[in-house]
Amino acid sequence: MTNSFQYHILISINDIGEIYLRYVKSILYHFELCIMETT
Repeated sequence: MTNSFQYHILISINDIGEIYLRYVKSILYHFELCIMETT
């Protein structure tokens, strides 16, 4: 019971991490495009 609960928490943290990384990457990509346009 406890093991599956900890496993579920780990998966949730992993999902949040992936979403966060994707979000940061898209922001950085957008930022790079803006820099390219201005120079």
